[in-house]
Amino acid sequence: MLKCVIFSHGDKGGVGKSTVATAIIDLLLEAGQRVALLEGDVDNADVAQRYQNSGIKIGRVRMSDPSEYQTAVNGLAEFIAGATETADVIVVNLPANASSTIDEEPEIFLDLLTSIEVEIRVAISAGNSRSAAEGLRHMLTHGIAAQSKTLVLAPAYLKDETLAERLRAAGVDLVREYPRLAPTPWPSCSRTRPRRCSISKMTRHTSNP
Repeated sequence: MLKCVIFSHGDKGGVGKSTVATAIIDLLLEAGQRVALLEGDVDNADVAQRYQNSGIKIGRVRMSDPSEYQTAVNGLAEFIAGATETADVIVVNLPANASSTIDEEPEIFLDLLTSIEVEIRVAISAGNSRSAAEGLRHMLTHGIAAQSKTLVLAPAYLKDETLAERLRAAGVDLVREYPRLAPTPWPSCSRTRPRRCSISKMTRHTSNP
């Protein structure tokens, strides 16, 4: 069975990428899946900090600096290749400007992942500004999302009741709304007994894609 890599993506900061990554990880652990996390936002590694005592494999690769593109891609591929030995799903939490790195030459990056034999999924947290719309369009047409199964999320906390409707009207195939999420502290849990880790309340209110 192919392993899966899920990217929590978004063009801007503050749209909920880290919260979405956390919700995905919590749901997977609750379901008994073996999970690994790659933190791409090393300057604000809140997701990695949350799971530092959870027993899951965690890596850190700076994904925000275009000048370090090759280093980032190689580090990402290396971590994923190693993580697939013990994890079923690898969740990658991307920083705000990751489009300037992995989305610039997605073919090279995707070829590397294909050689590792993993399936790729992308969850994009959408903003509601004009620049966010332009960034989303670039991700969907030129980035890794253009060649992967992608879910676009419309955060309800933006209080933009027409955002999801506008995304669908713009031709986005799979759109879901999600409410404001409030992560609860992650309890200590055993590497070998993930089912005993309590799922955060935030994940019980997310839409099922």
